[in-house]
Amino acid sequence: MRNAIPLILTMFIVVGGCSFLDFFGYEDNSPLHVIQRPEGYPSVMFGAEIAPTFFHQGESSADLVAVSAGTGYPTLIYRLSTDGKLVDVEDPYNEYLSDSEPEAESMGSGSSLVGLSSWEHDGLYTGCVAIGEHLAGQVTIVCEQDKEIFQIESGATGVDDLNGFGLEMAGIRPSQGDGWLLAVSSHTTVTVFSSSPGIDRSETVSPQYDGSPAQAPINEIAAGRLFDGTFFVAAATGDVQESEPSRIHLFVQDGPNSTGMTQVACLNRSGVIGFGGIMITGDLDGDGNDELITSLAAGAPDREDLVEIWQIEDLVDAAPTCNSEEIVPAATVVPGEGPLKISCDLGSDCEFGFSLAVGDIATDDGGPELIVGAPGAKVDGVAGAGAVYVYRGVDLISNGTASPAGRIADSSPKKDYRFGGGVAVSPMAGRNELLVGATGKGRLIIAYCTGVGEDLEAGADVTTSAGGSVISTRCRPR
Repeated sequence: MRNAIPLILTMFIVVGGCSFLDFFGYEDNSPLHVIQRPEGYPSVMFGAEIAPTFFHQGESSADLVAVSAGTGYPTLIYRLSTDGKLVDVEDPYNEYLSDSEPEAESMGSGSSLVGLSSWEHDGLYTGCVAIGEHLAGQVTIVCEQDKEIFQIESGATGVDDLNGFGLEMAGIRPSQGDGWLLAVSSHTTVTVFSSSPGIDRSETVSPQYDGSPAQAPINEIAAGRLFDGTFFVAAATGDVQESEPSRIHLFVQDGPNSTGMTQVACLNRSGVIGFGGIMITGDLDGDGNDELITSLAAGAPDREDLVEIWQIEDLVDAAPTCNSEEIVPAATVVPGEGPLKISCDLGSDCEFGFSLAVGDIATDDGGPELIVGAPGAKVDGVAGAGAVYVYRGVDLISNGTASPAGRIADSSPKKDYRFGGGVAVSPMAGRNELLVGATGKGRLIIAYCTGVGEDLEAGADVTTSAGGSVISTRCRPR
């Protein structure tokens, strides 16, 4: 369902002397699209889980996004573009388990979502989304091609009785001609599955602490690639509810052609509760190695508003048994420095780092950006309105710290709107665009053309907004 787009966003970006506002106006006619949670959807947290993917077969293509409210709630799939043209997003075209609330709750649908552009299962399929169903001990993969649906059950790990299988997942992009990989955790193990023919899965591994299996449950995983083609998986253990100290366990593939993984590092942030409770990966500096990006779990006591960026090659040299009181090496730390009228200071319950994403939404050839959600931020004094911060990846790595390149917020802030409760970057008809969950009201917002550094070309197909601002029509559905 589409709102009448009353939302107006404000954003401040200056790059190379060219202000973003010079060529893009947020007026009543600005290219924003607000998707409301469908009528009867059982949670206002709609937009907390966002997983973009794309379909490509022959001359047909589509950009898709799967959305849910998290554990126990339905997953809905929306079409964002068709054959290279943006579409006016209305109702979901695929409502996975959304017609049966009891069934969705019993299956744990949407506890985690991963977009997989392709997956091998008795044939190669495209436009796939992996949906975690940990209460049923399985992962369901839904593919646009032929509307195929199939399951990976916990028994596929070769380990009996895995509780919580599918609670957390992470996708690993293809490398050196192989297919997508999917890392799936249970409460105490991680398994990496491959869509490539002849490679069913990696071995199932358990986080180790001081040479023995960790007793705390896994509450988050992330996975990425290294320049040599191998993959890595980070698994955070700890229990916020029980106030258990948290740790991050790093596993690296034994070799490009190996199905084995070895724990090579274990980080203990001086017993901080919730450490690594939110994690993603991404190659911020373009060196071929994904970085590990972490923040503290939501709800962690004395939670700090900061995000830490870890170089994997440095972590391999860190203390392998979690015995060290100090982390070696130090991480790049991104503080929650807020712009004028947006409060995001340490200790202000800004929830900076509540959601994270990496993607190239700029058009300046400067590489990808780090997008950080802060749904607890005040905007013009309105509590819980929420904001999103954009950082240039190369600046973060080269400078150690950097000020935000952009800050996005609702210019008509609403209390407890929680803009930034979920963030993702999605391909849309050849561009990368920003998706933001306003989870306090159950909204998914598509912010077209939020990139920086783009000047309208002479003679470009443009229109004029109500306020007289020039907006390229390629940035929104016709």
